[in-house]
Amino acid sequence: MGMNFIPQPSPTNSSNSSLFCRENSSYLIQLQTDNCRTEPPFCGADCLSSCYRCQPDAAICAKTKNSDQFPMNISSACEEQVLLKCQNGSAEWCSNSLEDFGGTSTIENPLLQLCLMSLFTAIIYMCMGSTASLSDAACFSMLEDKPHLYGKQRMWGTIGWGSFALLAGYLNQVVTGTSSTYNYSAGFYMAVALFVLDMLMITQLKVENAKTSKNIFKDVGSLIVKPRILLFLLQVLFVGIFRGMSSYYVFWYLRTLNASQFLLGCTSAVLCFLGELPFSSFLDGSLKRLGPCYGSLYAALTSYAKIISPEGTEATVQGIASGTLEGLGVAAGCLIGGYGFENFGGRKTFFWTGMICFILALFTCIKNAVEACQKAKFEQSAENKAPKS
Repeated sequence: MGMNFIPQPSPTNSSNSSLFCRENSSYLIQLQTDNCRTEPPFCGADCLSSCYRCQPDAAICAKTKNSDQFPMNISSACEEQVLLKCQNGSAEWCSNSLEDFGGTSTIENPLLQLCLMSLFTAIIYMCMGSTASLSDAACFSMLEDKPHLYGKQRMWGTIGWGSFALLAGYLNQVVTGTSSTYNYSAGFYMAVALFVLDMLMITQLKVENAKTSKNIFKDVGSLIVKPRILLFLLQVLFVGIFRGMSSYYVFWYLRTLNASQFLLGCTSAVLCFLGELPFSSFLDGSLKRLGPCYGSLYAALTSYAKIISPEGTEATVQGIASGTLEGLGVAAGCLIGGYGFENFGGRKTFFWTGMICFILALFTCIKNAVEACQKAKFEQSAENKAPKS
């Protein structure tokens, strides 16, 4: 909730926005300063703040008094270099942005806002991480000897996530209105209300006291040094990296494509209802026949952690697994995604992320096939050696 009250950063660098017309197309170009209007600075990477191609005709140029022409001393090669960096935007959005951007300033990593954002993000993730592992352990405790039913419990979380993500996106769009600056207040207030309701519901749950390990560090330490467990955690780490890049940068990428708040909410809804929900509903059968996949990953991860953990260490082992996914993996994915967006752009970053995912998925399929063959040979050998009655 504190993120909603982070103050707006003060302007540091003066910028200049103009609507340029070229070959029956209009471009909203924002430059850092007026000095950038000359060649060669006009084409420099430090001069161009943003560029949007408004619409395939110059009608918007004729309607506004702020339209401009490219400076006479700018070469055609220089123009092309700038226009290639332009992103598509609607005429209505460009008109509103021209009014909002005219005479405004650009901000680059303001220290106060960056520190507050990092602090609030760290706090919420520490709370979410501990809540997830403890709630999973409590859920398995209530399921007793039926851990395969966890997927059906997880299914309701998926339904809630998708439904309220869709609702939050719609409310944010209503609050934002026609402004070029997104307003997320509705989503934050809705989250607070849901957290309060959640705490009230938790007080009504009856969970038995879990058994504790006498030497938890020894039990967990002897488990995570096994090659099979290390390989499992390594796979979880890679999934976390790709999850961090896709989950946290897909909204940024859609925002550069001028996506609405409602569309951002629809993205999460599609992930939940067409991705996670089918696998959560049929987790028991899918795990036996297909093995874990992304839609059933978290349910499979927590179930496997429950099975392999010594008695009394379930919450700790599940915390290690989810920490590897959400902590190390997602954090590394966010860093890699930020580097990719800054240096290669969103399109190339997602393309190469998909290629690497495909290669690792192919490797995982081959590994699973080899393990299945070895297991079949071992079982066949055991049957042959067994005495016949």
